[in-house]
Amino acid sequence: MKDDAGKLQVVRGVVRKLAGKGFPEAKILEAEIEEYLDCGEDPILRIRVFYDKPEFGLDGDEMSSFVRRLRPKLLEIGVHEFPVVFYVFGLHDPVAA
Repeated sequence: MKDDAGKLQVVRGVVRKLAGKGFPEAKILEAEIEEYLDCGEDPILRIRVFYDKPEFGLDGDEMSSFVRRLRPKLLEIGVHEFPVVFYVFGLHDPVAA
């Protein structure tokens, strides 16, 4: 895998592609990827996906299955950290997220 910045760019692309398929009626404004340590000091990826619409028909099954679809794609590109996903709808304000 590439250096950390390159790795995060590749992960961002994978996230945007899969998240766009999950909610086609909303446009993805941004996908922010951050390497993080959880409370047990295990490495994870904190993923925030920002959508343009504050309200639209959310599919709970789609939201809950996103990590199950994302995880194998990450492993294919050599990323082993577990993804923790936050969905943000409405205005993109990374500082507030």
